[in-house]
Amino acid sequence: MLPITNLKCGVEIPVFLIFFSMLLAAPISSNFLIYRTCYVLMGKNESDCAKLGVNTSDTTTIALEKKVQEVANYISMIMEIFSMIVPCIVCLFIGPYSDKKGRRNILILSIAGMVATSIIRVIVAMLPNLSPWFLALQIIPSIMSGGMPTFITIAFCYLVDDTKLDNRSMRIGFLEGALGLGMLSGLFLSSHVFKWIGYIGSFILCSVLQTIALLYTILFVAEAIQINRNAEAKFFTFEHIKEMWHVTFKPREGYNRTVLLGCLGAVVIHVFAIAFTATESLLLRSKFHWDLQMLTDFASIQSIFGIMGMCICIYVLHKLLKISESVLIAVGLCANAIGASIMAFAQYDWQVYTAAGIRIPAGLISPMIRSLTSNIIPQEETGKIFAFCISIESFCSLFAGPLSTIIYTETIDVFPGAFDLIPVMIYIGLALFFVYVYTLTKKPNAVIYLEEEDKTDKSVNIDASEITKI
Repeated sequence: MLPITNLKCGVEIPVFLIFFSMLLAAPISSNFLIYRTCYVLMGKNESDCAKLGVNTSDTTTIALEKKVQEVANYISMIMEIFSMIVPCIVCLFIGPYSDKKGRRNILILSIAGMVATSIIRVIVAMLPNLSPWFLALQIIPSIMSGGMPTFITIAFCYLVDDTKLDNRSMRIGFLEGALGLGMLSGLFLSSHVFKWIGYIGSFILCSVLQTIALLYTILFVAEAIQINRNAEAKFFTFEHIKEMWHVTFKPREGYNRTVLLGCLGAVVIHVFAIAFTATESLLLRSKFHWDLQMLTDFASIQSIFGIMGMCICIYVLHKLLKISESVLIAVGLCANAIGASIMAFAQYDWQVYTAAGIRIPAGLISPMIRSLTSNIIPQEETGKIFAFCISIESFCSLFAGPLSTIIYTETIDVFPGAFDLIPVMIYIGLALFFVYVYTLTKKPNAVIYLEEEDKTDKSVNIDASEITKI
């Protein structure tokens, strides 16, 4: 089905709606799993189970929640493993396939899988005596359609296809902002929505939001690349994996391969650094005795200023002042390193907020890396490179979180902020690499890929002054 308008509508709205609905449902789903496990699997009184997840000082409820969580966490872990690993594998095939057959249909398919998942969750919630193990059924449509890794990959690929070099960084920043704003608002409103309309109402609302995202994509999002409809392209074939591996590591003109592999490596390493930073909530609870409300307020303020700072910095520093991506990435990494150092040794609340303020430029890191990556590869390689990157990134996130928690637990009695010194070293190392990348772009034999309409072959040699503008 073709879109109903010739206007080029972006993917920012579907991205916002999907992440808003996902984060809106996440804490409610976790609480629902505990509630259903309590009275269905463990045979406890339903009225007692309804108290779980509510702030209470009742020792009986607290003891019951600990017992129920042991069983619920096992179910959750099984679901999480499959919902992460399978989509990552599917994404490896979808990325190369989309380079040949287009982005739009795959974007629609990934959203449709999420809608089906939400509908199954509503059905399970409406059947009060159904085992919580049936919740595992909800992940099947999503993981088979690629899940979140595929959705993010294709969304970024579509945006790269639909933009030119002069506004690509800004659009990537807007997409990251839509993603972050959706996550923030969904998480912030989750508890309030649950109080108003309960489990079934909340799940129906999430289904409606995702259905709106699906309809918007079908009706308004047009294909961004030229498709050879006569070309054959099988989906599950290892030719895609071989081709993706070749494209990622093949020799390139000038220093493009060095920059590309460096960017991909930086993204993966950055995942571990972010995981360590996420553990700071444990530090704030134990060392500064912050309660849930204080943590939520702090996360909200940090996210809002981070999104605003990212958009302003990209517009002023990159679009207006023409500062190159590599320099802005290094600035963001240095800001993160300074902020993490302050957090490691912080003794007062004002120091925590100071660290958060210094970290505002860190929002530049992800969009600038994606922009730099997309600028040095041709359009027909975008899906392969982004799929490889996001799949590896998703795999690493499975191990990064537990690793940071283990280090925090082992050092809590000696130096609670010690875990924050590890990302400091990571950020400094990555910052030095991107300073090196900047020096490479000053060399006269660097190569940058441009849009197809701007070249007769796939690459154009340009001088150093032009490279720094890009």
